[in-house]
Amino acid sequence: MKKHPPNKTESELPAHNEMAERMLLACAVHKPDIISMVQPSAFYQTWAKDVFAKLAQFRFDKRPSLSDPVQLEHDLMLALDRQTFGELNGALNDLPSVHNWPYWLEIVTDFERARAVGSLGAVARNAADQLIHGENSGLLAVQKRVNDLVSGGTAKGITTMKEICRTVINEIDEAFANESTIKGIPTGLIPLNRAMNGFEKKKLYVIAARPSQGKSTLLLQFAHAAASSGKSVLFFSLEMPKEEIVERAASNLSRVPLSNFRTKTATPEDFRNFTGAMSNLSALSMSIVDNASSLSDIVGISHQTEGVQLVVVDYLQRLRIPHFKGNRNELVTEISVALKDVSMMLDVPVIAAAQLNRESEKANRPPTLADLRDSGAIEQDADFVAFLHPGKTKEQTDLILGKNRSGDSNLIIPLLFRREIFRFESVL
Repeated sequence: MKKHPPNKTESELPAHNEMAERMLLACAVHKPDIISMVQPSAFYQTWAKDVFAKLAQFRFDKRPSLSDPVQLEHDLMLALDRQTFGELNGALNDLPSVHNWPYWLEIVTDFERARAVGSLGAVARNAADQLIHGENSGLLAVQKRVNDLVSGGTAKGITTMKEICRTVINEIDEAFANESTIKGIPTGLIPLNRAMNGFEKKKLYVIAARPSQGKSTLLLQFAHAAASSGKSVLFFSLEMPKEEIVERAASNLSRVPLSNFRTKTATPEDFRNFTGAMSNLSALSMSIVDNASSLSDIVGISHQTEGVQLVVVDYLQRLRIPHFKGNRNELVTEISVALKDVSMMLDVPVIAAAQLNRESEKANRPPTLADLRDSGAIEQDADFVAFLHPGKTKEQTDLILGKNRSGDSNLIIPLLFRREIFRFESVL
């Protein structure tokens, strides 16, 4: 039976081992390949999470200093705050040997799983309450969590066919028992849920359109629907400040046009409905970042945000990579690949808006995958691509599914675009 060094933290804290986290990070400075073997959730201490996020960002940026531990330490000193770097520097001074990294990795991983086991209590209690009322979906959730924990003890990235089949059978059984169940995070639009089964983990979703067709509105509506279903959402806005995003979300939820306040025509009922919507929004687990402009910002913040279950980026072509030497097509290719990597590494759906070129507009035709601006890599990397295009009437907008690995493609979903309240609604 293997033994780990004692956990010197207070017993009431979640399971973690300070020494192992310190030593593993120190090893990673000397051997950056370790970074790819660790998930962000493996670290409990805040400073350790910050160091790991910065190392992951450096690795993504392909920093030359990754091959030189002394230079890498210097870069980390410049990138981290004084207290965080002080913790790392102390760990580097205490590291006896970088060759012991598998030992420290095993300990950190075991404590991560211990925290996950500890969290099963709340899930099990919820399942027990559901069983009393004749509902067994909670029990299936407990089974899946336990299966995930047990399979996590096998070699990283390797899953047996038996384990995969068990997971798939459980998902199909749950879907068969409840016709309204979707596999992923709800979109807020019933016809779209049916077409693509919600937003699923490890997948990249792209909503593309020409300017002013409602890309930002639809992405915000997706984010709100996910947060309202209890998911933790991280929304990156490269188009508008966070205050404007919240105003639009409140207008959508309350169905009160912002113009009523700007033109001084709002009624007391408008004000009550709008402030009530703001109160509802404030209770959601949703964070908005409006000061990230580079791809490394998106990657670093996503890895550093604990518990994130959905990442939304508005929009893809506004991202930049400082000092990038390639052309525009190569730049967008790098961004597309990176967003797909974020979805895979964090085990979350990523939704991104994208611009279309002018060709479909000039030809007065519905857009196709060939109209994605700047890069064919978006078409290749995305699991789902849909286009917003003016419909048959002034109020109608068609959501055209161009690629859908989880269901029907070449499907058109008509939507009512209520611009005055920043809201899309299904056309019944």
